[in-house]
Amino acid sequence: MDNSDQVARLIATYRSHVLNPEAWELAAEPARSAVAAAAPTSREGAKLLLWSLCTFLSTPCGWQREDAPDLAVLLSDAAIGRFVTQFRGPVRTRETHVMNLRALQRALAGIEPVAGKPRAARRVAGAEITRVHAATLRASLATTAAVFGARTGDALAETELRGLGETLVDSAPQANVTEVAVGIVDGDLGAAEAYLGTPDVRPVTELVRAKSTITTATTAPSQRQQLARARAERAAYRSLTGGPRVAAHTDLDTLDPHILATIERYRPQQVAASTWHAVRPLTIQMVAGFNPPSNVTARNTATIVVAFLCWVWERPGRAESGPPTALELLSPNLVDAYVRRPVDRKGHPVSGASISTARSTLRRCIRSLDADHVAVAMPHEAIDPPYTPEECEALAALALAQPTPGRERNACFLVGLALGAGLSPKDLRHVRRRDIRDVDDAGLGNYLTVTVPAGHAPRTVPIRRQYEPLVRRALDLTEPGADTLVLGRKETRRNVTELARRNIVTARSGEVVEIEPRRLRTTWLFACMNAAVPLSVLLEMAGLRTARSLADLLPLCPTPDPKVVDHALADLADAPIGERSGSAGAR
Repeated sequence: MDNSDQVARLIATYRSHVLNPEAWELAAEPARSAVAAAAPTSREGAKLLLWSLCTFLSTPCGWQREDAPDLAVLLSDAAIGRFVTQFRGPVRTRETHVMNLRALQRALAGIEPVAGKPRAARRVAGAEITRVHAATLRASLATTAAVFGARTGDALAETELRGLGETLVDSAPQANVTEVAVGIVDGDLGAAEAYLGTPDVRPVTELVRAKSTITTATTAPSQRQQLARARAERAAYRSLTGGPRVAAHTDLDTLDPHILATIERYRPQQVAASTWHAVRPLTIQMVAGFNPPSNVTARNTATIVVAFLCWVWERPGRAESGPPTALELLSPNLVDAYVRRPVDRKGHPVSGASISTARSTLRRCIRSLDADHVAVAMPHEAIDPPYTPEECEALAALALAQPTPGRERNACFLVGLALGAGLSPKDLRHVRRRDIRDVDDAGLGNYLTVTVPAGHAPRTVPIRRQYEPLVRRALDLTEPGADTLVLGRKETRRNVTELARRNIVTARSGEVVEIEPRRLRTTWLFACMNAAVPLSVLLEMAGLRTARSLADLLPLCPTPDPKVVDHALADLADAPIGERSGSAGAR
């Protein structure tokens, strides 16, 4: 069975766990048709599209649940915007839902996807962070950050650390997962021993939000919650059936006078005077709604808007004969249809970067015309804080105290491999019994390693000695056979940690243990950042291509040993402070 047949089979057999059976029976056929129209290239992609669509339909989106949903109508820009404001969950999950819903929206309108902006160039390390890193090569990352701060007077910024991390990753040889762990630490016995004996570290407590690992079981929604949902459902239906509404004009007096003058003086090149006279009022309204921060941005935005308005006016099959109106621009998928065109008005091919710029600019301008649009911030989601040493000790004890061998095995593998070797849920999908090995080394003695044989970051990682007993206990409880997966029964399952974490229980009835696998990995990262583990080694063992998550954790690091910091500063005393990576440019 080829891949397309597998995707088609998944779509045809998918059953929603988000919608109740009655709702899914109504939504199944249009949902499957919409996902098939989006032409996903993998089973995983098809499953994610169906998941996002069902999540959307489970919210107050205007669907009355009396007949099959008309997805072409329901998946409007305003409805997706309302969904985003109502969604309660991780920012990355919300972004994934929005991306999937936009893809389905385009597919239902018959619009093919277009290329976006090319990936940004890799950063390079600045001269100063490179010097400091060389002077603290055998110290912890926390020490490197402290030395950098003492020399420059500034905290080690994310851009600096990411530049250093990406430079180290680019210069590192390709990892070979068949090698034992000594190769991971470049044969440095001191670094290897420091890593294997790395203890858990208490973060700076005043910067960490409290997160309990124990919660009570969820209850059915109250009558008040049910009434609130019903009101939201009715409001969404009224908005859906009432059509778009044009917002009031942006108050031009709120703009910077110089920028407003630039907007009002703007005159496009190669556009007939009569055409410009007709589209000028709407152009000014849209550019003002964009709220450009500078004169250059105002002119560039106006150029994009005028080209778009001319395209709308000349669009084949357009019902109206006059110039475009604000209400017409609120039609769904108009921007996507515009950026899909292969050539511009002059017949030149449209580049990916131009498409991305035009799409984001026009969406922002058109949102300012929509009276029902609600602004939604999509901030960077900071990494969850690490567990404290006491919490780690409690989780390890809890894993060993599960009431059945199966639960104990799963809990020990989850806690042991995540806290002991920093494996993520994606890594754990691929690990089998044969991938956990004993290593006997003349200098280090006996220790365990785990190999991630596939996935986004294949690698071999030593297991910290503190968590070795958990992994060995799990191995004792595992059925014999080299091919036995440590978690789950299918390597293709999206989240193999869900069953293990959901089944962990305490002695008290009604208590649910909220173990977060990614937070376990964060705890491992944090411990390594505060130990004498070289940054290049840490990035390789963690399977990271960037040091962004490490930058998020740096403010939580306790103060390193002052003697080590002073020694590094003394070594750097005669070296001039070099330029920062922010001014070093990108390759």
